[in-house]
Amino acid sequence: MSTGQATFMEVNAMGEATTLKISSEAERRLAHEQALANTRISGHVPTPEFLADCEAEIQGTLTLEQVRARSLERALAKDRPARGVLPDDA
Repeated sequence: MSTGQATFMEVNAMGEATTLKISSEAERRLAHEQALANTRISGHVPTPEFLADCEAEIQGTLTLEQVRARSLERALAKDRPARGVLPDDA
């Protein structure tokens, strides 16, 4: 269960990073929408699974750490066959 507060990094025009604490669902939704817009500009198309995880974080049923872990596991699972790793070896 989420603590109700997410942390995002923001970089200003001077290239300085600041940490944002986002606690309301509306703030989390806006932060996710902005982040997704940035990745889409770069040509990234998020998967339905990733978008579902984002929605769960916005609603507070997953933490950002859980979303990251799930995304990493999906990426690794896709990469295993290319590395010749069988499911039983993972």
